[in-house]
Amino acid sequence: MVKIHFIRMSKEHSSHKAISHVLRKIEQNLNITPYARMTPLSSAEESLVTLLNPKPSYKVGETLSLRVDLYDQDGQHKSSGGDFLLARIFSLYLDASASGVLEDFSNGTYKVTFTLFWPGRVEVSVQLVHPSDVVSVLWKARQQDYDKIMYTGTFMSQGIQEERQCFQHLVKWKQLCKYKDYRDNEYFFCLKPKNLSCNHLTYLYSKNSEDLNLSHQEFHILLRSDLAVEVPSEFLSIDVNDCSDNFQGPSLKCKMGMKFESPGGFFYLNKWYPKNCIVCQFTRVDEVNGCLKGKQIYLLGDSTVRQWIEYLIKILKNLKMTKMPSGISPVVATDVQRNIYIAWMKHWQPWVSSTPNAVSSGQYIARRLDTIAGSTNTTVVLALGLHFRSFPITLFLKRLLNIRKAIERLLRRNPLTRVFVKLENTRDLSVDMVRCSNWHGYVQNLAQREVFQGLDIQFIDAWDMTVSHNSFAIHPSPNIVWNQLTLFLTYICDECSNTRSFQCDSNRQVEEDDTDDR
Repeated sequence: MVKIHFIRMSKEHSSHKAISHVLRKIEQNLNITPYARMTPLSSAEESLVTLLNPKPSYKVGETLSLRVDLYDQDGQHKSSGGDFLLARIFSLYLDASASGVLEDFSNGTYKVTFTLFWPGRVEVSVQLVHPSDVVSVLWKARQQDYDKIMYTGTFMSQGIQEERQCFQHLVKWKQLCKYKDYRDNEYFFCLKPKNLSCNHLTYLYSKNSEDLNLSHQEFHILLRSDLAVEVPSEFLSIDVNDCSDNFQGPSLKCKMGMKFESPGGFFYLNKWYPKNCIVCQFTRVDEVNGCLKGKQIYLLGDSTVRQWIEYLIKILKNLKMTKMPSGISPVVATDVQRNIYIAWMKHWQPWVSSTPNAVSSGQYIARRLDTIAGSTNTTVVLALGLHFRSFPITLFLKRLLNIRKAIERLLRRNPLTRVFVKLENTRDLSVDMVRCSNWHGYVQNLAQREVFQGLDIQFIDAWDMTVSHNSFAIHPSPNIVWNQLTLFLTYICDECSNTRSFQCDSNRQVEEDDTDDR
């Protein structure tokens, strides 16, 4: 296939400075260090996790601090930072887990802190997901081009069908179909078909490009690196007993406007407990129906939020799809008796899928938000990121900034409208590292938190949940989906008959929810 060269749009856009500002803020948190030619990489096996200020036992509510010393493959202590680590504490016999906060000292040493949320025997896991040299290669590879994913457009009309190559960015080609959103500076392009018009673009599908534009040295760095390796520790576990004197569980139900914290909670007996608020305990289907009664919910984004509507359709027998979806098409479900309306629509390009998806099945989220009037019973949930990992971060930042403006317009129309942003979750470790690494998702979550700060919205921290749960699946398990939904429903329901909050002195028998799908 002919190599396509990309060119910059001649028209300058007012968002350029905003994109550059957000990018600088993100890079300040990444500590990306340039890779050196053929130097030893960080090695999890050679490294060590140690306890800071160890003691015989701990109390619920106290902070556990660890030191991580990273060594390279030659056994030498690293002198720089920038490695991608994930840390969690867990008690398998309690189905309990929580993620940690990492601090990079830029000298091969890291500090990890955890809040001890539950009593019992607690183990620690620190994974070296990517050495710093790999992170540097991934960042460079992501920024340099748009052609890691190749799109094919199918043009159809009156029995005629043609396929043409399509692009997420403008290319040096004379005969182009240009699909432009001038207001938001969003673009998509296809080579013109011979016998059909540009308006006849009907389907799009994608495949991975064979050329990643990596040098031999960069490929070698990726090949030399293992993925998500456990860093050994000098201890097996710690014992957590009783409550600390200053331990106090949350006393208020989760509601809009509460401060977002990350990490923001923990799993205990496979149920998610937010750190700063109480969640509703939906033990019966009628409680879910009562919460949703009279509400219109718009789920906009990728398939991880489509899981929400699929789960609700499964447990709510009166919530019926108005039409059977085919392929990657919108899903609409209603309960006429209770006046419940829930709809999912995918975001517009980029959408990475080998399955042909109808061009009419998606829309730019900013444009879709502009069609929603808003009300006290209207809720919007946004979820995007997974399909952007293969493209330069500036594309994602531009999309987020356009969405922010649309959220502002929506809240001006009706300030009582509830808006949520579901952050990205972790995904499979075995997939293509350059295009799909969880490091890209981590960076994009930083971007979402930066761009949307100051808005009257609420985050659902899917990243925190999946890291805590040690989940590495593009579509999290039904249990994780239900915990996301439980938190979401708590925010949008004014009242609930049963609540749950973790109390460290409680020995109550926990009943299984009839809405759980374990």
